[in-house]
Amino acid sequence: MIPVVLFFATAPAALALAIALKTPGRKRIAAWIDFALLATSLAVGGGGTAVLAAWELAWRTAVKELCVFVYCVGLLVLFLWAFIYVSRNIGGGESVLGFLFSVLVLVLFAFMGFWYLFAGAAWMGNDCEVTTDGEILVEECGVMCDVYYFTYHGPLVRGREILSRNCT
Repeated sequence: MIPVVLFFATAPAALALAIALKTPGRKRIAAWIDFALLATSLAVGGGGTAVLAAWELAWRTAVKELCVFVYCVGLLVLFLWAFIYVSRNIGGGESVLGFLFSVLVLVLFAFMGFWYLFAGAAWMGNDCEVTTDGEILVEECGVMCDVYYFTYHGPLVRGREILSRNCT
């Protein structure tokens, strides 16, 4: 399961890198910016999570939201690049078949983008700080009705170990 997730997470960044390496002229800067958006969000969201796990820490919601937002912006730019490429190079953009193929590619990428947003929303969670017996805790609402409590370590990270769990 993990290799499949890694493939779908890194495939857009790999495609953006291929576009950045192949694109000539001024468009090359935009292609590198798109690659940077995708790679940075993967590095912080994925790599940062692995590094924090070594210290029994995890990202809080604000960092996860920023990673998902930046990744989705990078995906949007990548989808526009693909749409422009297909509309210019398949049928010259003048034939009905070329236009329909361009729309099909755009719809396919939009469908994939929806699933990336869905997966990002499931990963994010929702947290807030609560004070219990003079101790600050991070309260995170789970996917269903569960509420988890973690140790507070700052505005960007929280403890990894669940201190308690409630179902409301």
